[in-house]
Amino acid sequence: MRRKPVRAATRHARAKRAGLAAWGGYEAQLARQGGGCAVCGASPGARRLHTDHDHLTGACRGLLCWTCNAMIGRAREDVNRLNVAGVYLKWGWGSAVLYRDCLRQKGA
Repeated sequence: MRRKPVRAATRHARAKRAGLAAWGGYEAQLARQGGGCAVCGASPGARRLHTDHDHLTGACRGLLCWTCNAMIGRAREDVNRLNVAGVYLKWGWGSAVLYRDCLRQKGA
């Protein structure tokens, strides 16, 4: 009898559970993070924080609120994109364009 293939969503969920188990569980990781989102510090409301993970390696990185998790996902986990966005927010579009172009010239 042939086994049914495991759906990608199921593999994804199993990997996240395994990552949480390696941390000692959700509550233990939440306590290590000071009781809130690893980025903004927001405490979980009625919903638990999301388990953030690297989509290439599957390694768990931390617990994030919905907003921070979506921000990282929308930026496609690109650190340079997030850094340029920070420059844009702080100093405006002109500085962001210069910074972005410098990163491209460096090959980052």
